[in-house]
Amino acid sequence: MMLALARLGCGMYPFQNDPPKILSVNGVEHDPQDYALAGFEPEPGVRNEITFEVDDPEGDGVLLWFPRAPTGWVFAPDGLSGYWDAPENIDQIYSIDVIAIDDDKKDPRSTEYPIMVNQGYYYYE
Repeated sequence: MMLALARLGCGMYPFQNDPPKILSVNGVEHDPQDYALAGFEPEPGVRNEITFEVDDPEGDGVLLWFPRAPTGWVFAPDGLSGYWDAPENIDQIYSIDVIAIDDDKKDPRSTEYPIMVNQGYYYYE
């Protein structure tokens, strides 16, 4: 009874759908304490392979979307792997964003991550 009242009272589905998570990139486990994804260290002028491992807490399917992918980025819309034919000069490309979106029809959720490209820009020795 309380559940029915809660559902009617707020006009929303009472059980939250948790967003999907990227677990690893190219076999390198993602540390949830880190903002950016590790595991993709592209080399200029060559094909750079990238593979993701994802998880959705409710078992929903997950789509990966790259809203500002650089030229040469190839990724199947329903896949977990692709590649980047990187240009000779990648000095001005600092990150590639990836959004993991679940396919829950009632309450779709997403998580956005940056993939750092020019890590020398961010790290000092």
